Amino acid sequence: MLRAAYNWKLVSSDPGNFAHNPDYTLELLYDSIEDLAGPLDIDMKETDILR
Repeated sequence: MLRAAYNWKLVSSDPGNFAHNPDYTLELLYDSIEDLAGPLDIDMKETDILR
């Protein structure tokens, strides 16, 4: 959860992330969802979220 929280803080604190490096920003958000899905026993393939 710490890694997910760090990624969320990084993405939300810089308002220009979407313009400067949107691919990296989306990858961080995907990784955060994946980190949180593990302990909750959620299969990422069932969520239909693309990386």
